[in-house]
Amino acid sequence: MNKTGTNQYQVSEVAACAGVSPRTLHYYDEIGLLTPTGVAENGYRFYDEQALLRLQQILLYKEFGFSLSEILQILDDPNFDLLQALEKHQDRLLRRIEQLEKQLSIIDHTIEFIKGERTMAKEEFFSSQYDPAQQEIYEEEIRQKYGEKQWRQSRQRWDSYSEQKRKEIMAEGNQVTLAIFESMSKGHDHPETQAHLARYHQFMQYFYDCTLEIFEGLGRMYCDDPRFRVLYEAKHPDFPEFMRDAMQYYANQQRTKA
Repeated sequence: MNKTGTNQYQVSEVAACAGVSPRTLHYYDEIGLLTPTGVAENGYRFYDEQALLRLQQILLYKEFGFSLSEILQILDDPNFDLLQALEKHQDRLLRRIEQLEKQLSIIDHTIEFIKGERTMAKEEFFSSQYDPAQQEIYEEEIRQKYGEKQWRQSRQRWDSYSEQKRKEIMAEGNQVTLAIFESMSKGHDHPETQAHLARYHQFMQYFYDCTLEIFEGLGRMYCDDPRFRVLYEAKHPDFPEFMRDAMQYYANQQRTKA
């Protein structure tokens, strides 16, 4: 990257290096997400290394499924700590790698099953759906999207369970997800599917007070967040959208009844 001055980079240089368009950088400036450091004598706007660090955070948070408004709120928080944020990103990525490795193992086993090289109980197809590492990801999402109070409630509930109870909860989560999956052919609004969604909504109460708003948000996250999408797509390419639509339909029906 060619410098326009000491630690100063033009819009086109930053865009090329970060893999975004100049228009994207202009838009980030318009909404106050990433303001150029200054304007050079030739009239070109430039960014310094602090601005590059902020852009790095923006792109990382986008990768983890946060909206631009949520990212702006996080980065402009007076208590925001860059080093702490990087360590959290590192932890998220390590957990994602762990989850993908587990999913890859299930896919390998499924291929062997299809080839007739091994047997599999139906529960094994979903054995990585819920695990302690995934619960940590859920909790972090809650903390960022719904606030410290909701996150603390989730943490306290999970910590209150014995190890055996946690295993039972995870097993129940796998079972209800399997039931939803098996109802795909009936449609997301079929009474049987919706009965499973009621069980799923109740299941989420193990972790926190899962309002209809949060429940809908989870459905969208299963589609939009790469960590969850890959998990559900491994079952069926259309399963993320099916979960989102089924959860949204359930929430709307519950509101109608109220």
